[in-house]
Amino acid sequence: MASTSARDVLRPLRLPGYAFLGVTIVLQAADFVLTIAPLRPLALMWRFATLGSASGNVGNILLLILLLYVFALLLQDRPALLIVSISTAILSLSLILAGAAFSLDAMQLRSRIDAQVVQRFDIASAEAIVKFIAQGIVSALLSLSALRSWRLLTREFHRDERPSEEMVVVRGAPSRTA
Repeated sequence: MASTSARDVLRPLRLPGYAFLGVTIVLQAADFVLTIAPLRPLALMWRFATLGSASGNVGNILLLILLLYVFALLLQDRPALLIVSISTAILSLSLILAGAAFSLDAMQLRSRIDAQVVQRFDIASAEAIVKFIAQGIVSALLSLSALRSWRLLTREFHRDERPSEEMVVVRGAPSRTA
């Protein structure tokens, strides 16, 4: 009986799996864009509300990207691993920049907040900033992990691609026992 690897078992799920994860990621992002429409990036309140909402929504997208990474890793799919690595690197940079922009907006908006609710405002703002930083770090780690997996699979692919006559086998001299 021939042995089957996880890759062989998952191969029939490749198209529906990628389609499901891709569509779900796009729909999550589209739902967020629809909730912040119309776009008013010059309005302080809009930016603050949008970035605050984004800090809560990014976790769902990161979870879906993690599932995409696991699926690509099990299928040993090098292009998908590279896409995960690049997209999470971009997401990581975006999250760190969004955290910085959010903190500047929070400082600017704090002067307009009533004294009675300023403590709740500070706590909510700090929570959103911590989320941006934590999710940025997680996204960077995911990017590095996917890049390492892609490099490993690329090395294995090129090693398997070489014809056997190009490989050199060196035998050591037999050891002498006295």
